[in-house]
Amino acid sequence: VTELMPVDFDPFATSALEGVLRLTEPQSEIWIAVQMGDAASCAYNQCFSLTLRGTLSEESMRTALRQVVGRHEALRVTIDASGEQQNIAVSFPIDLPVFELSQASPEDRSAEIERFLHAEAMTPFDLTVGPLVRATLVRESPDLHRLIVTAHHIVFDGWSSAVFFDDLARVYSADRHGLKAQLPPAAAYGE
Repeated sequence: VTELMPVDFDPFATSALEGVLRLTEPQSEIWIAVQMGDAASCAYNQCFSLTLRGTLSEESMRTALRQVVGRHEALRVTIDASGEQQNIAVSFPIDLPVFELSQASPEDRSAEIERFLHAEAMTPFDLTVGPLVRATLVRESPDLHRLIVTAHHIVFDGWSSAVFFDDLARVYSADRHGLKAQLPPAAAYGE
């Protein structure tokens, strides 16, 4: 069995606050539920796996991920320990660790990816520290990658996942061509 080992990884860190908002009623319900423990919190983890075929620029993907997190306030939120408000960080440095599986057999690769997806789903987020979204790139071969994005439902839902992946694709494509993505202004968070 091949062990998933990060090629590179930088720890997450938050900076100054951009704003503070009260939790919505659905967010308050999630907050109360996650107080029952890690298993309850992990029930709100949403794990997405996107297969990417062809040549991939890991640096452009990192750039795109950072720009999309910087663009959307919801991806820079942490929850106050009181459970009454959400704090929006000005920035939330996020990295994209890369796990190398290209030397593994197809069967081992598949098993390791399934194990990794399960581990992602069962790894709790610290809602008071953040970030509440994380991403990993799995290199299956030079022209086959899997982008795994895990987010907590308190800040991420079906609608926001569509926006996230659309923005990510557009920023990635622009960066690959040495351009700046032309995106409409991001929807205001909390309105």
